[in-house]
Amino acid sequence: MILTWMLAATFFALLLGAAARALESAARLLSWQGRAPWVVALGASLAWPVLLSLIARQRTVRLSTVVVGSGAVRSIAERLPPLPSSIASHLDTILILLWVLASVLLAARLVLAQHTLKRISRSARATEMDGHEVLVTDGVGPAVVGITAPRVAVPAWLTELDEPLRALVLRHEREHCTSRDTVLLWLGEVAVALMPWNPAIWWQAR
Repeated sequence: MILTWMLAATFFALLLGAAARALESAARLLSWQGRAPWVVALGASLAWPVLLSLIARQRTVRLSTVVVGSGAVRSIAERLPPLPSSIASHLDTILILLWVLASVLLAARLVLAQHTLKRISRSARATEMDGHEVLVTDGVGPAVVGITAPRVAVPAWLTELDEPLRALVLRHEREHCTSRDTVLLWLGEVAVALMPWNPAIWWQAR
């Protein structure tokens, strides 16, 4: 039943998220970046349910006993009365349809956002500001636009700031470019679109 699979995937993703949160806190204490634990957790949260399905299809293990076999998911599942096969089949169909609909809507939102960023980039004026190449916009920014080739976009009023403050803003945005944060954010949005029913995925992406 797909609902059991979804519950197991959500529970597992919550565990990975908790581990990532703890590892991030430890990394911050050591003045390290805390991105890596969340990237690993997000990737594993997506991959594990797929592997679980493949394993279940091969019938090498039972779906309800993988990883969380002795945990909360199994305990809850054992207490629930079994649904008639017809109801379970209809429920699976409804859940899959809702899943596909939500994924399509989120994917469309992502495509629209990318289109909007491209339009902003095309309408912006490329120039150099305090030794940094930037895109000057009418009111968008300070921000980073672009995924594979991120660029700093700043509003025209930034030129009115004092030079030290302006340099701080530009350095902050350049750090986003250097760290490829736009790639991480984009991958997070893709992960949410792939499994929109999993609240733990939304939390990790956040």
